[in-house]
Amino acid sequence: MIYACCCQCNQVLFANHPIISIYLKAIYSISLNHKGAQMRFNYYILILLIVIQGTFFGQNFNISKTGIQTFYFKDPQNRNQILFSSDALVETFNGLTTDVWGEVSFDPNDVKNTIEGKLSVATNSIKTGIDLRDEDLYSSRWLDVEKYPTISFTIENVEDVIILDNNKIRLSLTGLFNCHGKTKVILLDATLTLLEENDLTKKRIPGDLLSFVTKFDIYLSDYGIRNIYMPNRVSEKIEISVNIVGTNTEL
Repeated sequence: MIYACCCQCNQVLFANHPIISIYLKAIYSISLNHKGAQMRFNYYILILLIVIQGTFFGQNFNISKTGIQTFYFKDPQNRNQILFSSDALVETFNGLTTDVWGEVSFDPNDVKNTIEGKLSVATNSIKTGIDLRDEDLYSSRWLDVEKYPTISFTIENVEDVIILDNNKIRLSLTGLFNCHGKTKVILLDATLTLLEENDLTKKRIPGDLLSFVTKFDIYLSDYGIRNIYMPNRVSEKIEISVNIVGTNTEL
């Protein structure tokens, strides 16, 4: 009776994990319909633990493809967006770029140990909505786009992987953020969602799609950017929001 109730409770707890849920239902059915189910219970639980281990720690994305998959983030229609936000004492403004490119690759069955990649933006593509402010932003007083034409993030390590849903995971990433000629190690949480190609995804772009979403802060002084307008008109802390989609079909 006790172990049957445990099975029922765990079916609810693991309702979002189809493999585990199915296995628990099978254990419960056996416990009701077969003699000696109590003796078999430990055996089934042992097998279940193996299934759980494989589901949570071995397989991060449930897709038909195997081996290293590479996703390309240069959208020919410039729908990928990275937002830079400054919330200063006197004024608040955003800088938006859609000139994003780069690659992220991993084995879907072992994202933590295989992921690598680099994402970049053109520094002179960041638009704040005011042309004069953009010209000042591009100058040597701020980003100095002629000398430093790109801003980039390179994935170094994965500290943790959390499965959020079917083919949706959250990674705690350590990486190298490069801006204004200086590189700093940063830690961020990124949500990755993988969609195999179907009629709906084809309307956006061919191939399997990988959504990469994250938000993190940088400090301008860490990258040698200082100005008399900080912190009154431009914040020392800049919030960066990334919302991009890549495809495993090279366009």
